Amino acid sequence: MLYILIIVQLKYINTLAYLKKNQFFFILLLFWSVLWTSLNSYPVEIFSTSLKEEFKIYDIFKLIFNSRIYIPLIFTNIVLIILLFKIKLFKKNYFLIIYILFFLSQLIGIALYDLKNFNIERIYLVIQAFNALLILYIANNILDEEQIKKFFLINFSFLIIITIIYLPIIYIDYFGNSTFYLYGSQTWSKYLMNENIIRVTGLARIISLIAIILFVMLNNHISNISKLILIILLIFFGISIWGLQSRLTFLCLTVVLFIYFTLFLRKNILKYFITIFIIIFFSIEGFNTIANFKFKNQESKKIDLEISDKERRIEESRLKKTFIAFRDGQHLADGEKVVDTLEFASSARNLIWKKIIKNYEYKRLFGYGPQADRHVILKIKKKEPGPGGYMSNASSSFFYAFICGGYFSLFLLILLNIHALYLMFIYLRNKIYKNNNSIVIKSTFLILIFLMVRSIFENSYSLFSLDYLLFVSSIIIFEKLLKSDKINPYKISTLHS
Repeated sequence: MLYILIIVQLKYINTLAYLKKNQFFFILLLFWSVLWTSLNSYPVEIFSTSLKEEFKIYDIFKLIFNSRIYIPLIFTNIVLIILLFKIKLFKKNYFLIIYILFFLSQLIGIALYDLKNFNIERIYLVIQAFNALLILYIANNILDEEQIKKFFLINFSFLIIITIIYLPIIYIDYFGNSTFYLYGSQTWSKYLMNENIIRVTGLARIISLIAIILFVMLNNHISNISKLILIILLIFFGISIWGLQSRLTFLCLTVVLFIYFTLFLRKNILKYFITIFIIIFFSIEGFNTIANFKFKNQESKKIDLEISDKERRIEESRLKKTFIAFRDGQHLADGEKVVDTLEFASSARNLIWKKIIKNYEYKRLFGYGPQADRHVILKIKKKEPGPGGYMSNASSSFFYAFICGGYFSLFLLILLNIHALYLMFIYLRNKIYKNNNSIVIKSTFLILIFLMVRSIFENSYSLFSLDYLLFVSSIIIFEKLLKSDKINPYKISTLHS
């Protein structure tokens, strides 16, 4: 009995010693997780709920849910600044410094343009972005390559969590409407705990990122049973990706899969090609089966559909519609309204970009400040024409950077992308992909490509968002691993320490 007590006591002491030794590591991981939970949040007023005389369970959850943005906005910033001076490590990281200047130029923009609106509503996303940069700056200084990988694990975990929360909501809505594809879901106009439900295009991006990591795992040295499980999971996610019908996601995935084939499948190319063909085939057919089941079920319940079942069953995918639009030089919306090919193919992004180019005052060196698209340049007074509907999003990281932070912000964003391309060049030039089977470095490499393609057509990592958290952390992880002797034996000649 005494022996058991001594063992337990020693384990307790060792655990305490381990936690004390790695306290900064766990604090940084906790703060990074808190930042993830603050996504899609807004600095709403919570006092009306907290001051109620009688609390209901829903009110308590609502209070906690709405408070999640204030923890990183206030508490995390203070702790990180204290921690920064406590560790006394001030090593240069050009990528993070450029990102800090990128957001500072936007703050200068709003201060010069409209100082009276320099408020939490306009700048809270910038503060959240600074939080992420501070966390990663400290992590990059004090953590080794094995510890920094845990940020990748947190990212992957939250992608899974978001999918588990929102994908069922999309499917529940889908089985209650008359659309053939998930793309027709109207859940984005609904709320979950006072927050907008994620758009189908955003969910398609998240599921695709999960699929990219699973593809990398599929190419690793694992058992046949594990490969079979991964193939089943990829088909499951592929069904949803096809149903969500995000053309931008298809474009990004096509680019990533092409590079995946070119670089990582050096052996058994035919086997992997057949495997991926099977995944794509069963994804498409799997979703079509679900759609047909839905309409048969609606028929049996005698649900009145807005259009006939026959018409709905032959509805073409958005990819096919886009191909036909380019072939015919126009697109027939709802079979009647003629829409310009470029307007349809770009989801009216071309109209948005024209409006930005027309309305921007080019004498403004620092732009109009954060969220200038929805608050200034594209401020809505009436519904705009075209399939894009209401214009409130710049729909390009480059246009967003330009209108928010002016010429300086645009130049800095270009530098950020050049830095990412430089790291990829090192990875390719040293042929690290041939000699290293690390799931993390391969996944971050492909995720960066996915996000960089997406940033051309979405605001993406030019503001605090899911893309931003993934992009900035992936760069730090990727760069840290490239500087590791285990990963890159040529690091001395190719990267500054």
